[in-house]
Amino acid sequence: MFAAKYQGYTVHLLIVRYLFITTVLLLFSNLSQAVTSSCIATPNQASKTLQQLMQGVIKKDINLVLKQLDSAWPGSLDENFSKKLALLDLGLLITRSPQHQLEKICTEGQAIAVGYYHNQLTDAIDSVSLEMSQPALDSVAKIRVRFAIHSAVKPTEFSDDAQRATELKRYLQRLADYGAFSGSVLVARKGKPIVEESYGLANKEIELQAAPSTAFNLASLNKLFTSVAVMQLVEADRLNLDASLANLLLEFSDSQTARQIQLKHLLSHTSGIIDEVEKPAFLPGTDFAYSNYGYGILGDVIEATTGMRYEDYLQLYLFAPAGMASTARFELKQPVDALAIGYEPKFTNNQFVSMANPFLHTISGGSVGGLYSTVQDLQQFINALKSGQLLKPDTVRLLSTPKPELGAVDYGFGTLLWRGPGIWGHAGDLPGADADLEIYSGTDYSAVVLANQSSVNEPVMLKIRQLFYPQGVVDSFCFIQQLDGCWGY
Repeated sequence: MFAAKYQGYTVHLLIVRYLFITTVLLLFSNLSQAVTSSCIATPNQASKTLQQLMQGVIKKDINLVLKQLDSAWPGSLDENFSKKLALLDLGLLITRSPQHQLEKICTEGQAIAVGYYHNQLTDAIDSVSLEMSQPALDSVAKIRVRFAIHSAVKPTEFSDDAQRATELKRYLQRLADYGAFSGSVLVARKGKPIVEESYGLANKEIELQAAPSTAFNLASLNKLFTSVAVMQLVEADRLNLDASLANLLLEFSDSQTARQIQLKHLLSHTSGIIDEVEKPAFLPGTDFAYSNYGYGILGDVIEATTGMRYEDYLQLYLFAPAGMASTARFELKQPVDALAIGYEPKFTNNQFVSMANPFLHTISGGSVGGLYSTVQDLQQFINALKSGQLLKPDTVRLLSTPKPELGAVDYGFGTLLWRGPGIWGHAGDLPGADADLEIYSGTDYSAVVLANQSSVNEPVMLKIRQLFYPQGVVDSFCFIQQLDGCWGY
C-alpha cells in the first residue's frame, strides 16, 4: 500500500540524477572510498581515459565530449542511463565556467582516476571521478562529477559583516552574469538578514524576476520539517524514538523486519530499507543509507499518530507558529503567486540546453520532499527553531548531533552534518531545483539558498562558509576521506 501511494513521486525522483540522494551516495560510494588517505598520481588506464574525455570539457566542445564518451563507453544514451547522466554533468562543467584548469589527477590501481579542476568562474575545485570496467579495463563503468568540493584559492579575509556582504554580492553577481546561478540568497545574523538578494528569472516565459519572496521547490530540504514534526510528537509523548515500525503502522504489524526498525532508525537513515521494508540492505542501526522511502514512512507515522494530513500538521504546528505564510505543498487547484519554474539541463539534437520543468510541480511533495518555500520563510523557520518555539533546546541538539551509535556518523535526525564541524541543516536537489539551509553552531549566523537550476548551490554555499563561518570550513571530501594534499579552504 505504501509503495503504491508514493510510487509516482518516488520513482520519478529516483530516475533523475539531481535527486539529493545522489549527492549522498556520491559521498559514500565505492568510487570515492577508493581514494583514501593519499593522492597517488601514477598514470593508469583510467587517468588516460579521463584526460581524453576532459579534452572536450576544456575546449568547451560538447560534441567532442560525446565522441570521446561513445568511444570509451559502449551503448546509446537512451539505453545507458548512467552514461546519459555523466554527459549531462560534463555538459554542466562546460556551461558553468569559461575555463577549467587541471590541478592534479589521483589514481587507484588501474581502474580508478579522480581529476581535480580549477573552475575559473567559481574559483573552486570541481572533480571528475572515472572508473573502468574490471578486469578488462576496456570501457568506462562509472563517471561522477562533483562541483565546488573546495576552494582553489585562499579567500580574502574581511573585518566586518558589511564587507563580507559586499564580497558575497559581488561573487553572486559574477555567477549570475555567467548564467551559473538563478535564485535567492539570505544570510542572517541573530535572525536578521545581512544579505537578502535574488538573481535571474524565476519564470523565463513571463520574465518574472526572482525575489526574496519567490517560492522555490525545496526538494529534500523539507525532510528537516519532517524530523521536527516527529520530534514534536516525541516531546508530547505521542511517539517514542525506540518504538518499532511494526507498532507504529498497522500495515507493517506482521513484518519481522519492521519489528527491528525503530523510529530513530528512520530519522537517521539507518533503517537499512531503501525501496521495500522486507528487503533491508543491512541490519537496522548498523549502517547509513539515505532513504526517501524511510522518510515517506515517517510521513505516514505522523498522519497515523495525529489523524491529520502531513501538510495540515505542518501548517498548524510548524508553519503558523514560525510565521511561514509562503510555505506549503503544491496543489494544482491553488496556483502559487511568484512561483519559480525550474530549469533542468538536457542534451538534445547534439546540443546542451536548459528546459523548463513545470511537470515537477504537479507532484505535490510531502514528507520525502518537494514542498515549496521562500528564503524569508526558511529564515523564519530557523529563528523559530533556535528560539525554542518549535522544539526544546535539548531536542534541537538531539536533531543536530551525529548518531554514530546507529551508524550515522555524519547525519543527525533529519540534519546533514558532513559539510564541516558545527554546520548543520539540510539540502535538496532535483532537476531545476537546488535548496540549502545551513545553521552555524556557536555563532549567530545562518544561510538559506534557493535556486531554480540544477547543481548551482555548492559554490555559493562554499563562499558563504568562507566569509561567515571560516572556522567550520572543511571540504566534505577532504573531511570524510582525510586526503593528503587538500589545499585552499
